[in-house]
Amino acid sequence: MLTLIGFDVDAAFRSGPIIEIADTQRMLFAVRRFAQITAPPALNVIEPELPVTTGCACYGTRHGCALFYQGAATIAPFSNGVNPVFRGRLTQQTIHNLLGGHIAASTVFDQCEYVANALHSVFKAIKAMAANGTLFYVDDTTNRILQQEPVIKTRAGKQRVRTGVYSSVCLAITAAGQRLILFQTNVGHAGEWMEDILQGRDPQLDTPVIMSDALSANRVIGTPTEVALCNSHGRRNFAELSEQHPRLVLKVLQLYGQIWVNNTHCHTNALSDIERRDYHEEHSRPAMEQIRQLCEQQLASEQGEQSIVEPNSNLGKAMSYFIKHFDALSAFCRIPGAPIDNNESERALKLVIRGRNYVNYRIMQSDIRLAA
Repeated sequence: MLTLIGFDVDAAFRSGPIIEIADTQRMLFAVRRFAQITAPPALNVIEPELPVTTGCACYGTRHGCALFYQGAATIAPFSNGVNPVFRGRLTQQTIHNLLGGHIAASTVFDQCEYVANALHSVFKAIKAMAANGTLFYVDDTTNRILQQEPVIKTRAGKQRVRTGVYSSVCLAITAAGQRLILFQTNVGHAGEWMEDILQGRDPQLDTPVIMSDALSANRVIGTPTEVALCNSHGRRNFAELSEQHPRLVLKVLQLYGQIWVNNTHCHTNALSDIERRDYHEEHSRPAMEQIRQLCEQQLASEQGEQSIVEPNSNLGKAMSYFIKHFDALSAFCRIPGAPIDNNESERALKLVIRGRNYVNYRIMQSDIRLAA
């Protein structure tokens, strides 16, 4: 469960008023209404009690609307793709009606920027804590920064001009079980961001486990890590070919199914990391070995004869992928705490994807109206 915790408002007012509102009740109603409309059930919003203060100047509904937009910008990352800047299901006009006043689009942007600047120190603090995590889920997806210029970046001793913009997610699990999640959008892949995060890691700590897909761009360079790859990707490579090769693919999927059944057993019985590793070593590794042997048999070719499965076919590529990355795909059988898939980070990244797709949809609809 995600929890949005209010700051100590009493302490904030003792140190000096941050913002003053004339119509407090209307503003609080609007913030609650925004949370009801946009926040998913998994988000628990804890509302602090506002103190009764004296001597605070009141600037009317306009400043109440500004504070509301700050609240909207804070809740937006957890909402169903809603962004306080964009006009969509919850439009700016709807918010104006809730507040009984109007606020300019430039002010909306200023307030969102104000929240981002205020939270930046929190972001840096969480990033420093995440660097000492024991397990990292990492993934990225394409995104857009409208005025982003090409940048020159150096990685692995090679200097290149980079233009691709990606939103990366890092879910860090600490030794105490804390779940710290960070997002970043810039020119660069998730692997480069992980390198930046791990620069602040305590060198005395054990080697961390990083779960990702098999893209080389998600690999960490310069810091020792244990690599675990996502079995959902490995399974999906076969599942997408179930209609073309039903018998062979079904056999692979049945073997893969045993692995997830075993993983469910581990979670249901609350096994420790070592117990879970041992259980998978005994019950899941044989299934992984059978999949590898099946792939090797299908791709093997005697001298002067063709292999049963063409290596360059989609099925051949799926088999080659599994054979090539077998050690990392089976990391959960040998590394305590290594996960079986990267679904955690992929679910988190959907927050970014929903917002990105919404913006692209609005731009496309705007272009259609202009063309008409």
